[in-house]
Amino acid sequence: MQPGDATSPQLSEENLRQLAAARVGQRKINRAVSIARFDGWTLGFFGGFTLLLGFTDISCILIGSALCVIAFVELKGANKLSKLDPASLRMLMYNQLVLAGLLLIYSVWSLHAGLSGGQLGDLNVDDPQVAQALAPYAGLGGAINVILYGGLILVAIFGQGGLAFYYFTRQRALRNYVETTPKWILDMQAAGIKL
Repeated sequence: MQPGDATSPQLSEENLRQLAAARVGQRKINRAVSIARFDGWTLGFFGGFTLLLGFTDISCILIGSALCVIAFVELKGANKLSKLDPASLRMLMYNQLVLAGLLLIYSVWSLHAGLSGGQLGDLNVDDPQVAQALAPYAGLGGAINVILYGGLILVAIFGQGGLAFYYFTRQRALRNYVETTPKWILDMQAAGIKL
């Protein structure tokens, strides 16, 4: 099409100002979309990796499957948010809270199992020489268990809890953006056209 062709859309100076204002107003929303996509792909990678490495262990299959489902929901929420769907932020927020809950349950269960001798408890060695050589390290397994799963509890609370709170705070930004942006721009974005 030629620039003077009657079928090409013509944007006025006012339309261009509205587009520029919409780009600025959408920054917080775009950042939330980027974070959700990064989180979704990261969770999907770790979920797939867990499934791949633990395909014979039922707990690995359950954990990997749960991570993959959470990743799918996160990516779906990011896609909806990019189209300015107000329900997307609640979806992303609850998805992070579910992930935090699963991480907490897994960590508490692993801490309990490890401290009661189920996973990383004291070493039971039949050979007295090996037992003597390992005696200084007898409590190391329990300490590693506490550090590892205690750290995972902190990640669940502050990482996933913080991300859920972040999505909660984006609701106001999305609402303000939708209320102040002209309908023609919102219709373009709902159709998947980027500004």
